Parts: sequence; structure tokens; C-alpha cells
Amino acid sequence: MLMQHHFFRDGSGSSSLTSLAEASLEAKKRYSRDLREQKRQLQKELDRSKSKLQELKERHIWTECYAESVKKAIKDKERELRTSSNLQGLLAASSGTVAILELEKHMQRPFQFEPSYHHALCCFMHTSSSLTFLCRTPDTIPEAF
Repeated sequence: MLMQHHFFRDGSGSSSLTSLAEASLEAKKRYSRDLREQKRQLQKELDRSKSKLQELKERHIWTECYAESVKKAIKDKERELRTSSNLQGLLAASSGTVAILELEKHMQRPFQFEPSYHHALCCFMHTSSSLTFLCRTPDTIPEAF
């Protein structure tokens, strides 16, 4: 009110008041346009952020799946390694048995015993997990054979 009174005393009258109202209206329009532009920019930024967040979520899920796949592959390889080690042990034991059988054949050749004594030459006894080789000479073979 004081401003209006001042304008009237000034002599500029209502035209100054109209200019002030127009300037105020123009400022409000500019401010409104600026706010709309800021809102548009913020919405654009929000959309980019949402898109980036979605991409990161998908990448996280993929990474978790990949990690689980790697863990499973490691377990499978560990199982294969254990199986391989067990097979190597069995093969070593088997090759030891084969070597013993070869030794038995070799030992049977030079003595040339009678057929009744032939089966008593070498005996295998299984005790726990080891294989004991007993070799008998002709003088230690019982008469029952």
C-alpha cells in the first residue's frame, strides 16, 4: 500500500503500477519456466539413475549366479581330484599285486616242482588292507600237499 501511495505521489500514476505488475508477472513466468526446466532436468537425472540402478541390480544377480557356478565347479573338481587320488592308490596297489603275480610266475619256473606241490609254492594271504606274500620252499611244504 505504501508503494502504491508513493507511485501516485510520484506523478507516474497507474502506468508505473501496471509496469510493476507486468514485470512481476513476467518474473513469475520466468520463475515458473525455470522450475519446469529444473523439474525436467531432475526427472531426466532420476530416470538415468533408475536405469543405472536396474543395470547394477542385474549385474549383481549375474555375478551371484556366476559365483555359485564357480563354487559348484570347484566342488566338482575337488570331487574329481579325490576320485583320481583314490584311483591312483588302487592302481598302485593293483600294480603291486601284478608285480607279485609276476614274481610268483618267475619263482615257479626255476624250481620245476611236481604238480601236487605246484599250487603250494606261493600263497597270498589277505590281512586288513595289506597283502602278505608267503613263499614256501620244498622242504617247508607240509606233507599233506
